[in-house]
Amino acid sequence: MTSTYRRSLDHRSLDRRSLLLDRRSLLLGGLSACWVPALVGCKPRGEPLPKLTQVSNFSLVNQAGKSFTQSSLEGSVWIAAFLFTRCPTVCPRIMKRLVQMQKTVKDKDIAVKFLCFSVDPEFDTPKVLTAFGERYAVDFSRWVFLTGDSSTVQKTVVDGFKIGLEGNIDASKEHLGITHGSHLALLDRARFIRGYYRSSEEPKTREMLLHAARLGAGEA
Repeated sequence: MTSTYRRSLDHRSLDRRSLLLDRRSLLLGGLSACWVPALVGCKPRGEPLPKLTQVSNFSLVNQAGKSFTQSSLEGSVWIAAFLFTRCPTVCPRIMKRLVQMQKTVKDKDIAVKFLCFSVDPEFDTPKVLTAFGERYAVDFSRWVFLTGDSSTVQKTVVDGFKIGLEGNIDASKEHLGITHGSHLALLDRARFIRGYYRSSEEPKTREMLLHAARLGAGEA
């Protein structure tokens, strides 16, 4: 396993291990307690969020079959997730959390969009991804699912987002043979990742929305 994979996040670590990308030194140190009630009226404050890495060039397609590149990210704040539609374990929980976040984003008018990379691109065609989004009642005006060439997906997820991804579909194996990171990544308008958050922990995803609100308001 390469050093990139050792530093990355995978399904097996979801509830059992503390990994590098979840350490406080990498995440958002010095968080203000005032941010906790921000979603119900308190203005978010705090130190600037760190710029961890800038997402590199890629070219994929969205659920409508249209080209989507790194340039498509610019000008918007994004919450990025990594999943696949036939995942039997962690991915449904990730989607449930994202849909909960979508409701908060709409209710609180937070300027953020959702970006989901399929890590099973050969199966997850645009048509499959559209049906998947419809099943979860996502708002396609602020939600993008991406698929495309497998090698591009691999490079984008692992090298661009620093998220673990390995394996191939195998019905006899756990997670159908695909292991991938379950953390969410927060991107600013210039494609910089500003934090990683555990999708399994509601306090972390609430914190993520507070930070997204700051980025959307140009405050971070």
